[in-house]
Amino acid sequence: MRSLVKILLDESVPIQLASLFPASYEVSLANSGGRNGLKNGELLSRAQEEEFDALITVDQGMLYQQDVAQLAFPVLVIDAPRNRVDYLQPFISEILRILESGAKPGFHNVV
Repeated sequence: MRSLVKILLDESVPIQLASLFPASYEVSLANSGGRNGLKNGELLSRAQEEEFDALITVDQGMLYQQDVAQLAFPVLVIDAPRNRVDYLQPFISEILRILESGAKPGFHNVV
């Protein structure tokens, strides 16, 4: 049994956001680990293969472009006016609440 929650941050999310998660989260970046430049669909498939517990993005288009029905993890879409860390930091507590409440697979808007 894994003790850490594995999170994948999409390329649209600033890397500085990774440091804001508690130590119980293992946060990886979409632009590392051989995932750099993958299209959304490919990234979701790779995240599934690598057994991530969630993917976090600010890419609102992903809601309309991707079918996540077959995924085993939730995709959290942050609804922020900009994808800068100072705009995204206030959403961390809501992200943690969603993940810790046992979010089901599929899209989840983080507002």
